[in-house]
Amino acid sequence: MIAVSGLFAAVGVIAVVGGWNTAPWTETLLLIGTLILVAAAGWIVVAFAIAASLRVAAFFVAPDQPPGLNRINAIIEQRQAEQHAAAAARQAREPPPAEIVIALRAITGHGHP
Repeated sequence: MIAVSGLFAAVGVIAVVGGWNTAPWTETLLLIGTLILVAAAGWIVVAFAIAASLRVAAFFVAPDQPPGLNRINAIIEQRQAEQHAAAAARQAREPPPAEIVIALRAITGHGHP
């Protein structure tokens, strides 16, 4: 619909500006096409404004998480931190792999009879 009205408006503009032997219907067609284009452009602008206002409203009015969910998240984060600390402590107590021990002995010269 918008494309057709744009085409009519373009033909009307060319006819009026070009000085063709225009009849009153050509100018009426130009007026109708222009009105449709202006209405469509206004409708698109209003649609974008509504979409933007809905996004802004959703950003500012977004519900907070319930206190129970905040508490559960805090407990999960605490347990993950404890697991990471336990894994790091376990790794610090473990002896280095045999390949590293052999390479260090070869470099330093220890371990040879």
